Amino acid sequence: RCVVQSLYGHGQKLGFKTVIKSAEKKVKSLDNKLAEIIDAYKAAPQEALISRLNPLIRGWENYYSAVFRKETFTIRDFLAHSKLRIWAPRRHFNKTKLCINILAYYCK
Repeated sequence: RCVVQSLYGHGQKLGFKTVIKSAEKKVKSLDNKLAEIIDAYKAAPQEALISRLNPLIRGWENYYSAVFRKETFTIRDFLAHSKLRIWAPRRHFNKTKLCINILAYYCK
């Protein structure tokens, strides 16, 4: 709750909570950049893709962490994960889905 300090130092509750919505243009631009990078690195090794995506994702989350809600970050995480799940079989075309999942989570 928001509290306003009066001249005498007593706080008065205003009765509302400030909620900031995410800017759709910025969110869409992040989604487009992620898709472009993943498409450009189709045949690249996993380490190269991760080293390219990490600065983008970390920078975006650090810059917008005070403004955007957890819901926005959760949706972005899901979209990036689903794009990478499509990328993985292209990179490891002769492996089964189970083996790709194991590689994704236990890669060194």
